[in-house]
Amino acid sequence: MFPVHDFVTRNPLTNLAAAPSLQGLMNVFLPIYMYRRFAAVLLLSGVMTGFMAIGAAVAQTQPPGAVIPGSDPDLKLQLENQTARNKLLLSSLLGRLRVSEDAENAQVLEGAIWKVWLKSGSPTIDLLMQQVIRSMSRGDYSRALKLLDHIVELAPEFSEAWNKRATVLYLTGNFEASLEDIERVLELEPRHFGALSGMGLVLQQLGDKKGALSAFRRALSVHPFLPNANRAVKVLQEEVEGKGI
Repeated sequence: MFPVHDFVTRNPLTNLAAAPSLQGLMNVFLPIYMYRRFAAVLLLSGVMTGFMAIGAAVAQTQPPGAVIPGSDPDLKLQLENQTARNKLLLSSLLGRLRVSEDAENAQVLEGAIWKVWLKSGSPTIDLLMQQVIRSMSRGDYSRALKLLDHIVELAPEFSEAWNKRATVLYLTGNFEASLEDIERVLELEPRHFGALSGMGLVLQQLGDKKGALSAFRRALSVHPFLPNANRAVKVLQEEVEGKGI
């Protein structure tokens, strides 16, 4: 699902029966603005490695295998405060995205929304998330999953940790578990167009074309200019509902 070409092309799901690939998944689970900065960096397998680590200046001071033990003393308060700040900002951004009339404006809003979703409010969680992204960029999904298990335990209300874990589970072929994490994301943020589009991809892999079509349409109701979802709907609509419907 992740050919070698630039993430900016956002794999149009021209082969909906294809095996899972990093390309299509990262286009729906992860922020697109991250990929453009690293589009030229490839693994030998053709998988992109250019994941943008949040707070890179801090991350560079940490050894590659570092794990931050424990949690912030006031972790719960930090997370609650950030969630409250995010809620106010997201209401405005997502409202504007839903009624956006052109793709360029929608793209700007999309990038801003991803930045908000990635803010946990906790230095500990943010640093752990950087390690997750670093592990994913190296294809070390086992370590990324262990880190994410720790993060969701520390911060169960941080939706983007669940979203990242859904991504890793998808990439390792654990579609049922990925779907469970996506459902958790949507419990915390029903308007998460990345998770909704990701749900469509997962349901396709599970053979549920009708459910996938519904998920992609839900994603478009939030983000009307989401290319992956638009293209998938065109294909799935004909397969599920027939021509002329």
